[in-house]
Amino acid sequence: WMPEHDYRTMDKILNLVCETFHEGILNTLELGVRDGRTSRGIHQYLKDKGRINFHTGIDNNNDIETPVPFEGCNLIIGNSMEVYNQIKNSSQHFCFIDACHNYAMTMIDFLLYSAKVKVGGILAFHDTSPNIKPFTDYQGTGSKEDPDNYISCRKAVRKLGLLDNPAVYFSLGWNIIFDEYDEAFPTGGIIALKKLH
Repeated sequence: WMPEHDYRTMDKILNLVCETFHEGILNTLELGVRDGRTSRGIHQYLKDKGRINFHTGIDNNNDIETPVPFEGCNLIIGNSMEVYNQIKNSSQHFCFIDACHNYAMTMIDFLLYSAKVKVGGILAFHDTSPNIKPFTDYQGTGSKEDPDNYISCRKAVRKLGLLDNPAVYFSLGWNIIFDEYDEAFPTGGIIALKKLH
């Protein structure tokens, strides 16, 4: 579900997580597991780095019946707005927001899950490329006449104050470390932020 460029960005993010947190178990969280491919990739990459990974995936089963991505994965079935308290605050080294990509849910997922990330940890959003055209991929809720009910992740990140003004996102406790996408690909892209405090 991701272009090759996004996998390279994800590798860089996971390398930074390993460098920042030198020892111990790495806790990772993915919102929007779907078929489990990305969850498996995160887990295997960290395992190949010699790290122990405790991975949690959250999915509402709206698209498909989500299988447990791999043995030992903590899979939570439910709407991300309703199950967020099952994840302890300041417990995650990496959180990947890849669930409902509409404007409102992207903002809500950040507001609910940003507290779950440890200081020094990374939170990333998927499908943030500025190349994504309005009315791309209806997200299944709200009016089909409203472009905010399609992929609107970049717009949400901008509205949250995390994109354009370093003074603002520093004051919010975050620093953008990646805003990468494939110019030739119509979707995809990852914005990653490091938690400062």
